[in-house]
Amino acid sequence: MINFHYLGTGHLYGFDNMLKHWTCLFHKHDFVSDFALPSELTSSGPLSTLTKSYGATMNDDVYQKTLYSSPNRELLVSAYLETQIHRSRVLHSSREYYFWLTTFVRFLASSSLDDKSLKIKSILDHLAEHVHSTPTNSNTSLIPLKTKDEYQNLLNECLIILRNYDDTSTLVQHYE
Repeated sequence: MINFHYLGTGHLYGFDNMLKHWTCLFHKHDFVSDFALPSELTSSGPLSTLTKSYGATMNDDVYQKTLYSSPNRELLVSAYLETQIHRSRVLHSSREYYFWLTTFVRFLASSSLDDKSLKIKSILDHLAEHVHSTPTNSNTSLIPLKTKDEYQNLLNECLIILRNYDDTSTLVQHYE
């Protein structure tokens, strides 16, 4: 059960009893938001519904101009995608978790971030761990995916994405 609390300042928080903390699920002045992303990079599910319900107060053009003119654009987008992954976990939304994680892998593979290989490897290690072992009961409640098959499908999807990038071929070979 997730409890929600909306503040008049434009913050929507969700409290997850399993995680024992409040997480900001939406802030109307987020620097990056779904509204700044191309339509093919928007998800569907509870997180998307919350974002659309509470809506951003800034228009799309302002978001896009600010985002794309920033010298730290890749860092901002990376942080946003990681936040979306975390938010989808809090909401126990396997569909959005899958969407945001594959979006993040695609973004990392095409980015010029210094730590992209470490981040990709960390994601693949996490997925492979759940494919090849049985997670403890305390950890399974925090992850939206419940079966090894779901993890295997997500791992396979990530590897398919990474095959399109030359600089990730060593990682792909390691996990195949």
